[in-house]
Amino acid sequence: MNHVVIHDETRPRFECAVCGKNFSNQQNRWRHMFLHKGIKFKCDICDKSFNTDPQRALHVAHVHMKVPWPKRSRGPRPKPPRARHAMYTSDSQDS
Repeated sequence: MNHVVIHDETRPRFECAVCGKNFSNQQNRWRHMFLHKGIKFKCDICDKSFNTDPQRALHVAHVHMKVPWPKRSRGPRPKPPRARHAMYTSDSQDS
């Protein structure tokens, strides 16, 4: 989904019936509804609360079980255009 589509007014919106907040898809609205229902998922070890069970499971795995977070592969960084580079490293001096 490109950036222009995200802001398109003709896109379907999923509105929260309680607070009126709009969401881009049904899943996001469903997850948001946990806030209004007061449903919390507590960690059995430290009693920290989470809005969803997957959030609680990630917390237990990475905080208490010390499972390392996966490395993010960002790939090679693109090189800047030569003209832009030359603008900052010009050898010519204006005197």
